[in-house]
Amino acid sequence: MAAAVFYELVGYPGDVYTPAVYACTTPDESMEGQQLYLLDFCFKPEELKYLISKGSTITVIDHHKNAVAAAKTIKDSKLSMEASNTDYCGAENVFRAYSSGGAVPRVIQLIGDRDLWKFEYPDTRAFAAGLDLRESTPENMREVLNWSHSQIQRCIDQGYQILDYQKGLHQSHVKQCTREMTIGGFTVPVCNAFGAFASDIGEVMYTHFYPDA
Repeated sequence: MAAAVFYELVGYPGDVYTPAVYACTTPDESMEGQQLYLLDFCFKPEELKYLISKGSTITVIDHHKNAVAAAKTIKDSKLSMEASNTDYCGAENVFRAYSSGGAVPRVIQLIGDRDLWKFEYPDTRAFAAGLDLRESTPENMREVLNWSHSQIQRCIDQGYQILDYQKGLHQSHVKQCTREMTIGGFTVPVCNAFGAFASDIGEVMYTHFYPDA
C-alpha cells in the first residue's frame, strides 16, 4: 500500500516500481545512479552505502524499527530518513510526507492498524482478510485507496467470512504441528508456519498456551 500511496500522491510517468521483501531483495545494477524511494522497506547499511557510492540518492520511508535505526547511523546528504517514523505504518508515513494535509484515509488507518498489530478498530482483521483477495500491486492498491465507504464495507463483509474459516484452520494447525523446544534455557512451544500466516498462528499459540498472560 505504501507504493500505491506514493503512486497516487507523487508518481511520475516512467517511474519503475520494484517489489522488495526484507531478507530477499538486494540492490542491482538498475538501481545505481538513480533517485530511489524505499517504501515500507530499507536495505542494509552496507547496501545503502554501496548504492550511494554508485551515485544513487535515496529516500527511505519505512517503519521497521531495527532497519530504520541501522540506516540512521549513515550520515550522508544523499540519504534521507526524515519521513521514516516507527509510530506509523509505511503507507501512513508516505501519506504524511507527501499529502497536502487532511485526515488519513480510512483504508490507510485500517492497514496501519493491522500492520502495527494494534487492532484498535473492530473491523481491522476482517478488512485485511478481505483485502488479501486482491493482488497487491501498486495499481490495484491505488484503486483500494480510493474505495467508497460501501466498497470498504463489502471488503469487510467478505473478510469476516474468511476469518471464520482461517480461525479453524489456524487452531487445527497449532494443535497438530506444535512441539516443545528448549531455547536459551527455556522450554517453549514452537510451530512451523508459512510466513504469511506466522503472526496469526503466533497469536493463536499465545492465547492457547498462555491464556492468563
